[in-house]
Amino acid sequence: RVGSFFKSFDVVGNRVWERRRGTTTISRPQPFAAMPISYDNAFGGVDDTDEDPARHDAYRSNPVGRGFHLRPDDSSIEGRPLPNTEQTDQPVTQPHGDYRPMAFGPVGRGWQPRAPLAGTYDEDWQANRFPFLPDDFDERYHQAAPADQQIDYPVGGEEVVLFNLTPEGQTYFRLPQLQLPIEFTRLNRSRETVDAVLDTVLLEPDQRRLVLCWRASVELRRNVFEVPSAVVGRMPNGWYRARETGKSYYRSLDELVSNERSDRV
Repeated sequence: RVGSFFKSFDVVGNRVWERRRGTTTISRPQPFAAMPISYDNAFGGVDDTDEDPARHDAYRSNPVGRGFHLRPDDSSIEGRPLPNTEQTDQPVTQPHGDYRPMAFGPVGRGWQPRAPLAGTYDEDWQANRFPFLPDDFDERYHQAAPADQQIDYPVGGEEVVLFNLTPEGQTYFRLPQLQLPIEFTRLNRSRETVDAVLDTVLLEPDQRRLVLCWRASVELRRNVFEVPSAVVGRMPNGWYRARETGKSYYRSLDELVSNERSDRV
């Protein structure tokens, strides 16, 4: 949980599909103490068991997962693994069912439902739009987070709660409150300051690590060369005067002396 956002699902021990008396069943889950959570062990995967390659297919929402099988009545399903994660209110019971892959990581560029947002790349696009993006390109294509993990920009101070994701069982902390101004300088020396927004929250409980990514943007009139420099954070007034006059800026007299000594050496 991050602030008002909450996501949960079930984590199950290793299981396999079994064939018993002409019926496809599920083996009992094996006990476990720790289980990786990734799309590798969420529902999905590739079914390439048929001798005819034309009849191979992948689960487009998660082609790297497990449990997907086109022919549930075929003996080739015997012993194939099921996913370890599944929706609490929709457990996996059919190998060719339509299930949401339950994980926290980014969605692949070529996966559903992200891939269709890239637009249409046909002959008309090649003749009339190339090398620019197609008219039906959707900016949401750039969003790699699953749809149910896309939230409003955090402002800082939100409580983060991790259940069963750390050895302690429950871990609590709050996002830091940090104002991060970004100053962009254009070629005509005009300056524009934009407050960056907290764009990405990455939780890595195994590494005891929290990674935060802020983002800021300004409109360009022609190309990226319009903005030769950007400054993160607030700098002293003397730093700006030194930059405008082509002089070096030192935060203290000790820094100036140390720099001159290193130049002599």
